[in-house]
Amino acid sequence: MQFIRGLRYHYLWIDALCILQDDVDDRRQLIHSMGQIYENAICTIVDAAGIDADCGFYNVRPRQHLPYETVFYIGESVYVSPMVIARPSLVDAAKKTWWHT
Repeated sequence: MQFIRGLRYHYLWIDALCILQDDVDDRRQLIHSMGQIYENAICTIVDAAGIDADCGFYNVRPRQHLPYETVFYIGESVYVSPMVIARPSLVDAAKKTWWHT
């Protein structure tokens, strides 16, 4: 909810909350509407690192400072070069998730 609020959107659809999970009629009706719901979405967020609805967002926390690899001095000034961290492409990372099986 904080993420959506940060994007300044006013509406949020969460399948597990918007579809009454213990109501067969509600589930049947809304599941048939899922194509339209996702087609009209501005943004779709999938926590692909999780394995079920109870996992929460993986690795989401306040911004942290990057580790530094080079510190050098020129006169009284200190210069720090941030370490470059290589990350896999989104496609490669998605292929390694439980949801890709």
